Amino acid sequence: MPGPHDLGGADFGAVKRNDHHRSDADKRVDAMQYTLRAHGYWCVDEMRRAIESIPRDDYLNITYYQKWLAALYILVKEKNLLSQEEIDTRLALLRAGVANN
Repeated sequence: MPGPHDLGGADFGAVKRNDHHRSDADKRVDAMQYTLRAHGYWCVDEMRRAIESIPRDDYLNITYYQKWLAALYILVKEKNLLSQEEIDTRLALLRAGVANN
């Protein structure tokens, strides 16, 4: 059975070829993915597999870079680069506005 990423043959209209605006958050996700991949933590095939493993409802309702971020979360946990506790602690600091600790 095809996954939510397999949209071959679906008609979404004309492809928009104009450049799109990337938010600061999008740029950060892009930088994190590039940096971790450049340092050999995973390859493009692992990133694709992680993106394709996102649950169907999530996959169909989140943006391109949100898919990347979800895949980064999956890979960071799979590779034991950070524990769930470390991720939760960092998120709490970011939410509290303590970004540089």
